[in-house]
Amino acid sequence: MPRLSMTALLTRALTKLRSEREKHLAAIAEHQAKLEEIDAILGKAGVRLGVVDKNVAVQGRKQRGRFSQTGEQSVLAFVKKHENPTTQDINAHWKREKRGGKADNTLTKLVSKKQLKRVDDPKVRGSRYVLA
Repeated sequence: MPRLSMTALLTRALTKLRSEREKHLAAIAEHQAKLEEIDAILGKAGVRLGVVDKNVAVQGRKQRGRFSQTGEQSVLAFVKKHENPTTQDINAHWKREKRGGKADNTLTKLVSKKQLKRVDDPKVRGSRYVLA
């Protein structure tokens, strides 16, 4: 059996890769068509699926929010206004401001800085917070 030159081996590998790529592109096109069909059906029901552009492989990360107050300032103002809110109340306020995640890390930071005081309340899940 004759040995193949490096050029012949690379040519075979490249041909195989191109063939596989074409198969993958065909599968992607098929999936995209199905997603668009589902999106059209849901659109009639008033729901949007948000089909991704064919040319976009991965969507970027969410942009960091810009707020007039820092998270700490917002939580302190909320606690001052509502006297002794629960963790759940503060997290709901956090979400209403369209901040990402939860306020739990900010609460812990404020308690460790002794700007807030955590008070156990057996009536509610979590804790209540008061200004220190």
